[in-house]
Amino acid sequence: MRSVAHSLLVRLARVAVLMVAVLAAGLTGFAAPAAAAPTITQQGTAGHPFTWTSLPSALEVVDGDEGDQDLRLALTAIDRIAKGSPIYGEESCDARSVEALDSGNLLFSDRSLPIVAEVTRTGEPVWTYSAGDDPDLQRPFSAQRFTRGGQTLTLISDRDAKRVWAVDEDKRVVWQYGVTDEKGLGVNHLLDPFCARYSELDGGTVVIADTLDASRVIVVRYGDYVAGAPDNGFTEESVVWSYGTPGSAGSGPGQLDKPHGVDRLASGNILVADEDAQRVIEIDWETREIAWQYGVTDQAGDGPGLLKEPNAARRLSDGDTLIADAGNARVLRVSATGTIDREYDMKSLARPSWHAENDPSSPRQAAYTRDGLLVVADSLFQQIVLLGYEGSGQAASTPLDCGRPGVKKAFVSLTWQGDTGPSGTEVAFAYKVDGAKDWRQCTFKSGLRRFDFPAGTVGKTIAYRATLSSTDHGHTPTLESIIIQSTEAKTGGSGGGGGGDKPGGSGNSGQTGSYTYQSTAQGGTGTSGTGTGSGVSGSGSGAGSYGTGTSSSGAGSGTSSAATSVDVPVQATGSGTLESVQGYQVQGEEGVSGVPLRAVEGAQAAEPERPGPAVPVLALVAAALVVAAAFFVPWPFVAAHLRGLTGFDHTRPARVLPFRPLGK
Repeated sequence: MRSVAHSLLVRLARVAVLMVAVLAAGLTGFAAPAAAAPTITQQGTAGHPFTWTSLPSALEVVDGDEGDQDLRLALTAIDRIAKGSPIYGEESCDARSVEALDSGNLLFSDRSLPIVAEVTRTGEPVWTYSAGDDPDLQRPFSAQRFTRGGQTLTLISDRDAKRVWAVDEDKRVVWQYGVTDEKGLGVNHLLDPFCARYSELDGGTVVIADTLDASRVIVVRYGDYVAGAPDNGFTEESVVWSYGTPGSAGSGPGQLDKPHGVDRLASGNILVADEDAQRVIEIDWETREIAWQYGVTDQAGDGPGLLKEPNAARRLSDGDTLIADAGNARVLRVSATGTIDREYDMKSLARPSWHAENDPSSPRQAAYTRDGLLVVADSLFQQIVLLGYEGSGQAASTPLDCGRPGVKKAFVSLTWQGDTGPSGTEVAFAYKVDGAKDWRQCTFKSGLRRFDFPAGTVGKTIAYRATLSSTDHGHTPTLESIIIQSTEAKTGGSGGGGGGDKPGGSGNSGQTGSYTYQSTAQGGTGTSGTGTGSGVSGSGSGAGSYGTGTSSSGAGSGTSSAATSVDVPVQATGSGTLESVQGYQVQGEEGVSGVPLRAVEGAQAAEPERPGPAVPVLALVAAALVVAAAFFVPWPFVAAHLRGLTGFDHTRPARVLPFRPLGK
């Protein structure tokens, strides 16, 4: 008998364990689902272009090679030197060369005045060399400032006078190659000196582009000059290097076709803008082979890798080459691999007000100033122009639905990538949700580029506004991308009832007291607690979603559901029903939505117990099934053992459950 009972108890224990396991599995398996993964919205990256409502002229979007985009301040004409400037007065500008000096001033040559001058960026003369100083000055096409032996000198080439010479600060000639007004190809003679540049290499040399019928580039030893000596001291050995075939212009090996711009590089190689051959070439000093070329030989055009009448070229410190592509009215910055790093369209960037839209531009020479501005001598626009970045620009995005149109979502963060550059440049952001009237500024923590939206930033769409600014016209901040993170919005519980002329307090488990609302929110929040308030017409009390509110002037009640921002507080009065209002979403607290209310002075109830998490419906259903199973499933086993012990049979209706197992 005891063994049978023991066996029965063991089986019952096993059933109990099974029921506990099933219940645990039900509660675990049907727990609330994990929070949805955040949604990431990008702009400016590959495949995700910026979407601006409009783009002001102060800003420009630059497309990257990999499909990405950059937002920058746009280039514009910062200063112009032309007719009306102090250096020109009523004369027109016909500048053919320009270079930026370390002082910030500009040195240029003008073939028509004629004059070589150092001026400020607004055209105030600092130093000039004109026909009044030298009657032999006729048509200067290039000018360069250099230093030798502690002297500051200026090198000038004059096409009509057939000479290249250097003058000191007192305008005295200290060096010259070429007999004035006497053309030729022999020692100390030139045919058409278009450009000349001094180099410190090999003890000091001057490279000269002798164009037209000469079709050559020569390098002359500077130190051979002797004033007053035959041929000024030069001999055939004074020309230490040459390239080109005089009298035979062309683009074949050893030939040039109207060389205009020329320079000697730090490597010793020679850089030539070979205008009629439609190319810029670097010629190896030792082998006289072409070491680098941009432009298809003898093929003019404005497409990739093509040039049209390149007039000048300069090698920059980073290895890029700056080219004045005169026939295409543009300036190019070309990398060592032949890709265009930057293209300056002079027709759109530098057109002065006195030129019509269809008037052509012809950039003859270009250079960068030390502070990053591009200075260009443009003969057809009759100006020297300084191009720099706008001071500021602002653009707003179109409203972004963050991947779920028409659905409310909570906006979590805004992160940007880009470059602010040197001190004085800045990128700033603002945002607004669902087309709100006012923009709200994004405040970034020091050193960070992520802005976390305030709790309760909820809506169907969000727009951002980017502001780029710079106090330095030589630099622009760059916005490379925007990333906005959002997640599913949650809805809070019902609010407490109002009493008197005040809204009800938070109804969280019986918390009581009088409350005031923050200026940007309205509406109480709660679950099933009670709130009280008093008004000018008497005192009253209000219950939560399960209670009622009364006062001497009437009862009031209020609810809060969807999580969103509002503008104007709404209060219930004791004479009527509290209006339905909405508050901010507070993430991380179950059953609560809205900005927490601040208690005013007065008696307060004890700290309420925080409500636990709601039990999922599926878990309750699972528990009910377990209980039912616990009742019905073990019964046949118990009944069988009872019959075996007592021999009892036919004592219960055979067709009535749950006692049928006790029958036969």
